[in-house]
Amino acid sequence: MLVKAMMNELSPHKVAELAWGDAWFSGFRWLDEQAPDSPPALLLYLRPSLFPESIVKCEWVRDFVSDLDYRDLSGSVPAWDVEFAELPSGGWRIAVDLRPRGRLSLECGSFSLLPAA
Repeated sequence: MLVKAMMNELSPHKVAELAWGDAWFSGFRWLDEQAPDSPPALLLYLRPSLFPESIVKCEWVRDFVSDLDYRDLSGSVPAWDVEFAELPSGGWRIAVDLRPRGRLSLECGSFSLLPAA
């Protein structure tokens, strides 16, 4: 319960400041919110060591690019680097380097750290 309470109190700035160098990536999934006016949302199964049972929810996603080599990929892989950059126009850019497997990046209006189901 304490971990969930801590996650709920983290602003995007605080989430971006977490130690992401030893995070694990296991995939992504687009959310289908069923409402026609719901924002494009994506779940990143990217877990920092401090919150290993968490996922990153990105809302108002745009410019999503995924260049991953799935040939031998199974299970989770360590992230080489994870960058969160606040954009001058508002919102965030998130880039995940999964060297040598590839990388993915996106821009979003907001993001949060959620407990994994």
